[in-house]
Amino acid sequence: MRFAVDPAARSPLFRQLQDQIRYAISVGDLVPGDALPSIRVLESRLDVNRNTVRRAYLELQLEGTLIMRPGRETVVAERPPAEIDPRTLGEATDGLVAAMLQRAESMGVDSKQLAECVASAAAAHDDAYPRCAFLECSQRQSDYMARRVARRFGRRVVGVDLHDLERDASVLPPSVRFVLTPHWHAAEANRHVLAPRHVFAVGVRISAECGKRLGRIRSDSVGLVVRDAESLPGFRERVQSHLGSRSVRAVLAGDVDALASLMNDVKDVVYTSPCADAVATHATARVSLHELLFDPTAEELDDLRTRLFPSLVEKVQAA
Repeated sequence: MRFAVDPAARSPLFRQLQDQIRYAISVGDLVPGDALPSIRVLESRLDVNRNTVRRAYLELQLEGTLIMRPGRETVVAERPPAEIDPRTLGEATDGLVAAMLQRAESMGVDSKQLAECVASAAAAHDDAYPRCAFLECSQRQSDYMARRVARRFGRRVVGVDLHDLERDASVLPPSVRFVLTPHWHAAEANRHVLAPRHVFAVGVRISAECGKRLGRIRSDSVGLVVRDAESLPGFRERVQSHLGSRSVRAVLAGDVDALASLMNDVKDVVYTSPCADAVATHATARVSLHELLFDPTAEELDDLRTRLFPSLVEKVQAA
């Protein structure tokens, strides 16, 4: 990680260094446990007084961002809990905004023009450094869920396949700090998503469109294909609630013989997204296929959005 300071800038040198360290942490270039250059090394590299670097490091340690260990490396500390105090953050933002407006005014830039530039840059930054991810057991499902959360949050959300994450932790972008997942994957997510990221289990329900399609099924016997045995009872119950008294015959996608038999015996087959390829391989022309899609619960998402991304303007003004 390379740092640079500008003696001609209005901001003090130690603060410039602090801001660069905080930014590197926020976008995942620095993570808990990463070592920073020693005070002596940065003093030489940046051509600044040793006390400048020392002050930057000491203040970051006081705020809990860094850990300075005498005679050893200075490292990035574990991040604090995901709960955000909008009043404290709002006060810090007020100072940042005021400094930006003063600097823009001195350069002849109108405040409205500045706001447009900041909004455009913020959107590009959010696209390049997403803060949220949705974790599901197939890329198809996770992308579907991510799109719905993104609409609710007003931010980019990336979809991540749980099985890919189990094999390679780097599939989760380093800038991601908040990982959402259905309750049934919460335990797995907590095993594989490590600090400084935070996992939030969210409720899901069969999407309205999918519910309508299930409600239009008229055949007496319906097949259900799922990937994992432990999830079968829950999915069967959810599907059954939309089918009334019609019987549901469930099989696992990996049981090739049972799946082939199911395709010959029923007229309608409901399947979860991870089973799409297996179902397509064994489906016959006489079978109608219905993908089982879920939507995150809107009420839970709204509550979570308020906790993770509170409106600083509204909260601070109300205070």
